[in-house]
Amino acid sequence: MYRLKKAELSELELCYGFIEDGKMYQREQGFTQWTDTYPNMDTAKGDIEKGEGYIFLDGDEPFGYICISLKKEPAYDKLKGSWHADEPYAVLNRLALSSKSRGRGLSQEVFRLVKDHCRKQGISYIRTNTAPENKLMQHLFEKAGMSFCGTVDFRGGEKLCYDLQL
Repeated sequence: MYRLKKAELSELELCYGFIEDGKMYQREQGFTQWTDTYPNMDTAKGDIEKGEGYIFLDGDEPFGYICISLKKEPAYDKLKGSWHADEPYAVLNRLALSSKSRGRGLSQEVFRLVKDHCRKQGISYIRTNTAPENKLMQHLFEKAGMSFCGTVDFRGGEKLCYDLQL
């Protein structure tokens, strides 16, 4: 049974390990969205301390990490394009699955868990972004029902923005 649980500081190294797996996977795919310096261990620690870091589980086996923030992202106010709604939203950041979990078709479960979590928090709208080179993430967003909205300058480069009304 797949589930999402709030990460604890004692799980910081596990969470950051998923991010490191994601960095390596990006490089294997021929691009670098996540650099050697971002996201780093302090980024994951901050997510967890703010109560925004979550671990994906298959039974009791952790297989991924995500930051789900319910705080407004100021960069999104400068979207070159148009969001599909103007209401409170969740922001998805730092989605990373373990190298062992790839190829198992877990993306639909991951997004189902995220959507369920947002609904339980009273949020019915999601926003996120990715690098133009990250074709896999773009595909996963679209497969999850997200729509392309435009671009934003974010963390040193142009990012493609997606949203989803739940």
